[in-house]
Amino acid sequence: MLQITGLDEAALPALQQLRASQQAPWPVADLRIEFFNPIRQRGRNVRIVWRDRVPVGCLGWVESVVATQGDFFISPMVAADELAAATLLHDTVQYARELGAQRIRVGAAPGEEAKMAALERIGFIPSLQWISLARPVVACAAPDFAALGLRRVETAAIDWSMLARLHNHTFRDVPHAAMQSAESMRADWLELDQDASSVLADQDGELAAFCLLQSDGTVDAIGIEPHWRRQGVADALYQWAQSRLALRQIAQMTTVVANTNFVSERFHLRAGFVENKPRATAYLLTLTVAG
Repeated sequence: MLQITGLDEAALPALQQLRASQQAPWPVADLRIEFFNPIRQRGRNVRIVWRDRVPVGCLGWVESVVATQGDFFISPMVAADELAAATLLHDTVQYARELGAQRIRVGAAPGEEAKMAALERIGFIPSLQWISLARPVVACAAPDFAALGLRRVETAAIDWSMLARLHNHTFRDVPHAAMQSAESMRADWLELDQDASSVLADQDGELAAFCLLQSDGTVDAIGIEPHWRRQGVADALYQWAQSRLALRQIAQMTTVVANTNFVSERFHLRAGFVENKPRATAYLLTLTVAG
């Protein structure tokens, strides 16, 4: 008998071990950090499925862009078997329908075959692949942003609406990318490594670029205004990040790009990143809108 509940922190160690065993030997993210992220309402947007009081699956979701974008994102999701996965998915798909979502997006990695089977049985279809990339962190001098005609903006001076617009413009054509509001952009920034991350502005105060990193060296996003591209700005952002991460002995920087985002993939390969784990698959379910 399967039962679905909200988040129970006591279940997380077992679920983390399940996640690691399915994707071994590749490293996996910490469920606790992901679930308590602001975009998942600090644990409120989480479900756990139990079998005889043993946790056998979990998922979190992002619903903040349903009203503006129509997308509902399921991430992360872990399931011990196809039945546990299907139980979580049926419950969450119904909730997404009630919110008025038009599309549900979720990823699955090699080793998560039961999850993939449940997704396809419900009607999800593969839409793209996620490429995981990594490069070693090498100690280096900080870049001279002023030589590029730019300056690094302090947190207190960031215009969150302007940053959200730049973020959304950068990722507008990338499937499975959630658009940001000023509020969500600020909340995300406060959870990031603000020392290694950067927001750059020109001499007139217009935002030109950003690079957002987590404290473990994971690059969440990087974006450049079109007229600032091909001028070394992205290289300088990563040089700054390396210079700060090296001080804390962080061994590598990692990121994920869609296999449809050829420009980003080429840039990262040129910048010394290499594929470091098997590609994950992004799945899509298009919902019928009533009326």
